Amino acid sequence: MNRAFIGISKTAMNSLYKLFCAQYKRKNMVLFLSRQSEIPSFDFQVLAAQVENRGWQAVTHLIRVNSEENSGSTKAGVGMVPYAFHVLKQLRLLAQCRMVVLDRYDPVIGLLEFDEEPVIVQLWHAFGAFKKFGHQSVGTPEGHARATMDNFNIHGNYNWVAVSGEGARTAYAESFNCPPERVVVFNRPELFELLEFRRVLGSVSAEQQDKRVLFAPTLRKDSTSPHPFKQLYTHSQRLEAGLQARPVWSFHPLEEGMPAPGNVNDLLLEANVVVTDYSSIVYEAYLLGKTVVFYTPDIESYAVSPGLNANPLKLCPSLCARTEAELTGLINWALENPGAALQAFEPFARPAFEGARTAPSDVLATFYRK
Repeated sequence: MNRAFIGISKTAMNSLYKLFCAQYKRKNMVLFLSRQSEIPSFDFQVLAAQVENRGWQAVTHLIRVNSEENSGSTKAGVGMVPYAFHVLKQLRLLAQCRMVVLDRYDPVIGLLEFDEEPVIVQLWHAFGAFKKFGHQSVGTPEGHARATMDNFNIHGNYNWVAVSGEGARTAYAESFNCPPERVVVFNRPELFELLEFRRVLGSVSAEQQDKRVLFAPTLRKDSTSPHPFKQLYTHSQRLEAGLQARPVWSFHPLEEGMPAPGNVNDLLLEANVVVTDYSSIVYEAYLLGKTVVFYTPDIESYAVSPGLNANPLKLCPSLCARTEAELTGLINWALENPGAALQAFEPFARPAFEGARTAPSDVLATFYRK
């Protein structure tokens, strides 16, 4: 996107924001923002209720905008005119609230010039920090260009960043370019929802006849990046013939032009084994007690772009397959030995939740520190 246009947009938004700040007084209100779905996530629903129980007002301002990763322009979802009205309303709400909670990057937040309030909290949608992102992956084909990061101030202006556990604190501080002391372990409501699902559903019975394997690769942002799972999908019939379970495919929703869900995937709940490459779905699977297998024929290139914070080849090599034949055998082994597979997965997933899983955190008590 043209740098001059970005500058004009920034000036216009800041001018409008200052006008709204002069027109409105701040009140005890928390604004929940998302650009990925018009349906509030489970986290947003629970935290909004928590805020209102404390006597504050909770406002959700949601829209589905699939953005061009390297330009900031809209590609799918709403058009530019509806999005402009959305931004106008967002500026008005930002001038009135005392706290903002995000679940992803929002360009308006990065481009505005804030005073002491509102307090801005990044409640990142993913557990853990499997692959590198944000400032960690700048300049790689799967990441943003440095000019884009600087022009949009991507992941700028956050007062606090929430993290699922101590094991991901350093990676989050690097990804969001903030001091480690501003990264706080926060027990997201979804964590407890997943643990409750695990308790209610229990592990899938070994006698279950209709066993399922969920193939869920990560989002590939760059069209030139290798995509082994798409190649694997072309051989799905051959793959299915060698498996002792029915394969179910779930490519990343943003890759398919669909909104990113804010709640647990039903396909994940039904799966016996989850096969992925570098998706953060592994952490949800861990909380649910699901067996995970990694298919990583391109790990050498992916370790460069965007990079890895957790390398499965080093942390759980017995769960990694590099060829289709290895993958088939490994999936069948995991189906027959779920206990051993879960034990092998522990060193990879457990550090992401160190310091968590005690009780749901209070968003106001944790982050609104005057």
